[in-house]
Formats: sequence, structure tokens, C-alpha cells
Amino acid sequence: VTEIGPFSFYGCESLTSLQLSNQLKTIAQGSFQKCTNLSGILVIPESVTEIGSYAFESCSNLTELSLNSDLITIGRSSFSHCSSLGESLTIPESVSTIGSHSFEYCTNQINIE
Repeated sequence: VTEIGPFSFYGCESLTSLQLSNQLKTIAQGSFQKCTNLSGILVIPESVTEIGSYAFESCSNLTELSLNSDLITIGRSSFSHCSSLGESLTIPESVSTIGSHSFEYCTNQINIE
């Protein structure tokens, strides 16, 4: 799988963990939006260059996010309302675009390193 299409797992409340393929290039708009029981650490594989708008919006139980060094685009509101997201987040130098509201309503303080 090289792309997860738009809204593929939208609102899938039975999804509790996620391991993404090293072949994956694109996580499209709303792919995992409102998967409220998705929890723990989310690792974005090295192969992913784009995270679409709203991709993980309202995944309120994600506690940590690991972004890869080849990521170029973080779409609009892609992690908004991820209220359990941890305190430290490193945005790789490769990222050229961070869409508006990408981390809106992440209630824990996020330090961008």
C-alpha cells in the first residue's frame, strides 16, 4: 500500500493501534479522522512525504507523534483536537508546509524543537 485514500478509516472507533507500512507515501485527507480510540505512539514511516488535511483530526488518545526526516507536508488541521498528544514534538527540517490549525486544540503544551 502506497497511499491511504481520503476518509478510509473515518470514525473507525474500533481502531486502537496503527502500524503504517514502510511503502506508504501519502496519508490522504481525513484518513483516520475521528478514530477516537486510536492511542499510544504514532510513528510516521520514512517513506511518507505528505500527511493530508484532517488526517488524524480528533484522534484524542494519541500520546506521542514521531515524524520522519523526509516528510514535506503536514496538511491543514491534520492533528487538531489530539488532546493527549505529548509535550515534545520535533518538526523535521524537510517539512516545507504546515497547514493552518494543524495542532489546534492540542491541550497539552507542545514544544516545537
